[in-house]
Amino acid sequence: LKTGVKDNKGGLDPSFVTIPEVLGTNGYYTALVGKDHRTFFIDDIPEFEYFLESVGFEESDGTMYNYNGTLAYIDKKAELTFTDTAVAIIERVNEPLFLWLSYRVSHIPIEPLPEFNGDYDGFQIPWKPDTAKYTVNFPSYLYGGLTQEVGVLHGYTLDTTYRSALESIAGLDSLIGEIFNVLESTDKLENTLIFFMSDNGYMMGSHWLEGKTHAYEPSIRTPLFVRYPQWFAPGSLVKNQFATNMDIAPTVYEAAGINYEGPIDGKSLRTLYDGTFSRQEFYYLMYHTDQAGAPIKRSFRDQYYKYIHYTCNSDTVEEFFDMINDSLEITNLVNNSAYQSIITEYRIKFDSMRIAWYDTIPGIEKDCYIQNPFVLKQLYDEAESEPLKAVIYPNITNAEVEVFIPWESATINLYDSMGRLLRTWITNETYSKLFLGNLPDDIYLLSFSNGNKQQTEKVVIVH
Repeated sequence: LKTGVKDNKGGLDPSFVTIPEVLGTNGYYTALVGKDHRTFFIDDIPEFEYFLESVGFEESDGTMYNYNGTLAYIDKKAELTFTDTAVAIIERVNEPLFLWLSYRVSHIPIEPLPEFNGDYDGFQIPWKPDTAKYTVNFPSYLYGGLTQEVGVLHGYTLDTTYRSALESIAGLDSLIGEIFNVLESTDKLENTLIFFMSDNGYMMGSHWLEGKTHAYEPSIRTPLFVRYPQWFAPGSLVKNQFATNMDIAPTVYEAAGINYEGPIDGKSLRTLYDGTFSRQEFYYLMYHTDQAGAPIKRSFRDQYYKYIHYTCNSDTVEEFFDMINDSLEITNLVNNSAYQSIITEYRIKFDSMRIAWYDTIPGIEKDCYIQNPFVLKQLYDEAESEPLKAVIYPNITNAEVEVFIPWESATINLYDSMGRLLRTWITNETYSKLFLGNLPDDIYLLSFSNGNKQQTEKVVIVH
């Protein structure tokens, strides 16, 4: 990776030029307040002129700080300390200022400000269909099949977590209001470029999942609000372009009037807004170390579809979503025969983007696979209706078929071409798989029965 940062513990490549370094050499006072993971410390030398860096949230409850190189203890909730410090810096500094203000809200564990506790107790959360658990065509590691690192979040726990997050964010919103107020009272608001963004998304119960390392939309799609009256009309909404975190630096440099001539991958958000540049696709990489339980995730996403690839020891662990008709990513189309030509096209696009971004990290292959790769359920879910008779798929196979049963239960008998009974199954599942075993090439019959209801279907075994 170009930055050299692969996880929260890795340091930045010393040759990598950062925003505070560029602005600091161009007359700006630079200040860091809040969470940092020591990203901006090259060989323990800070790149900011002023810094109040949070230290060890888990150990200190957010009250220990690296204050300009000295360990400091402040007996106050972290978000209040961050806000008070930011306000003081804005009031004190009259030269050009770059302030990196990084709140922890609403990181787990979620702890709202006391005055906002309980504000959303009676709020009816508008849950969407994507809070249902995946049941077919999903990576096996998602629900503990490979590792317990992958968290699940649903039911009562999801409700209480979501309400706590709303209360926590409401508190943060009041603090952001204080930042706006001091910018306005010091006559700096209209000449200040403000970004409101997050370093990651969060699943928050989508598909029963929690966490921030998935390639699904709630994890990779984060809010980006920008205020700069000289460029952007109030209330503007850009929905037909993809912005990335790589675009922050060139946006800052352009607003600061700096002609930065070093290597840079992003584009100024001004060009995405006014249409002089268009980004209709992007590449995503979630790197995991060899010690992690989850596989490395890679994805290619455009305005129409998303292709996801997992580094598993099976070469078929993929997901493919129609982002126009299925923006909640409920149905993995990778096994749908109607989409195979499109999927092939996106595999090629994915490979091309991986090469273009110099992604040569192999990563260790994990023991994961596509779980419950049912085709029939996917087809009938899309059709919004089910057949009135039993169905098998495929009817030409080498060992395995899927079956759909239109009754509450069924007895299924397998006969050879001579009418001899070979196997019997009893099922009460609407969709199930039958492993026919190591049978010679021939024509076989599957007989379905439920009381006086009977049906026989032909299946051909070919190796």
